[in-house]
Parts: sequence; structure tokens; C-alpha cells
Amino acid sequence: MSIVKEATFYDDHPFDWFESYQGEDRRKVISALLLEVIDALPQGALVLDVGCGPGRVLSYLGFRGVNCVGLDRSANSISLIVSRYKLRGAVADNLRLPICDAAADVVITDGVLHHTDDPRRGFSEDCRIVKPGGKLYLAVYRPGGRYEFLYKYPGSIIRALVKHPATRWIAHSTALVLYYLAHWLKSHGKVTWQGARNLFYDYFMSPTVEFLSQKTIEDWGSAQGMKLLRYDSNPTQNVHCFLFEKL
Repeated sequence: MSIVKEATFYDDHPFDWFESYQGEDRRKVISALLLEVIDALPQGALVLDVGCGPGRVLSYLGFRGVNCVGLDRSANSISLIVSRYKLRGAVADNLRLPICDAAADVVITDGVLHHTDDPRRGFSEDCRIVKPGGKLYLAVYRPGGRYEFLYKYPGSIIRALVKHPATRWIAHSTALVLYYLAHWLKSHGKVTWQGARNLFYDYFMSPTVEFLSQKTIEDWGSAQGMKLLRYDSNPTQNVHCFLFEKL
């Protein structure tokens, strides 16, 4: 079994911003394609959420009574899942998942692969643990969108400011405040200051970010014996979404 013991970026900055969304309200923070997958789950299906973070999707699965387990490199995120939602979670690395071959009916990897050191290897691991006939839902940052521009250009300035204690306050008192106000308005007051701060650090400070094209993901899927069932370009968001079936 591969257990990740070292501290991670998401131990200090968990992707934790959705506490104000409860029950069916959580559908607002889950993509339309993933909601279709969840709504179509057969009774008793085992769902593994790889890179589950503090439980944005997993908590909704639990609310729906789905048999689910969360996996994440961040021990802090897993502890939040267990303490808040009483759901099952394990500390694990997407590049070396401690899961048997063909274990899951559905694997979800929502906004995760683009933060790994080797996205193709992570994708291969996700495919490995899906049963034949099972489904893999994947969402990754697409290239050429507004987020790629923001991460590479204003983001490089923000990262330089935050890196040094003497200048960190500049980023926090300008960019972070604007980011909070934008998300507070967008969420109609549901996103808190701490939640916006977590989003801000994920958005601009994540140490590893890849932008993966539709062709790249489809080629990886073909090589792993995965059939693409659905693709959602999701043009108003930063990620594009894929639904595969294992042949």
C-alpha cells in the first residue's frame, strides 16, 4: 500500500470553500455531466473519488447514499471528510493508488490530474481501477482558456509576492480582496473569506498545473482501452469534462 506521509500544498491550503452548500444545494458546485453520472448510478455501485479534496463531490455522494470512498494525497483533506461527513477516505497518491485492479464501478477524478507530476501516469492508474464496463469521469484544465492566461501572467506576479513575507500583504490586500468580492457576489454570499482564500491559493499558487487538450486525453483513453462516451467543452468554466467507459 502506498501511503503519502509528507505534507502537501493542499494540507496547508485545502480546496475547502463549499461548507455553505448543503444537501441538494451541492448540485450547484458539481458539473452537469458529473451530475448525470451520479444520477444514473445503479444501486450498490462503488464510486472512488480520486483527488477528492475535503469532499466537494464526495459529500454529495454520501448525501445521496452512494457507496463511496475518497482518496487524496492531503491528510488534512481526508481528515475533514471523515470528521465532517463521516465518510470513508484514505491518504493515497494518484500515481500509486493502493487499490486493486478493476475495483470500482465508477471512478471520479474532478480537477485533479492537472495538479499531478505525471498526468498520463495518473490517468493510467485511474483507468486501472475501473471495472470492465465501468465509467471514468475526468475534468481537467483546458489549454488556451482564460485560466491559463491568468495563471501564467498575473499569477506569476502573485506567486512572487506571496513567496516573500515582506510582500505577501500586497497580494492579500489587493488580488485576494478582489477575488473574494467576485466569488462572494457569484455565490450570492455563500463563499466565506476563508473559502475564497482557499480558492485563491488553488487558483494562483498551486505549484503544479498542466493544461491538457481534448486530443491528448482522448489519445490516452484509447491507449488504455477506454471508450469516450461524452465530452463537454464546458466553455463557461476552466475545465473540460470527459466520460469514458472501460472496454
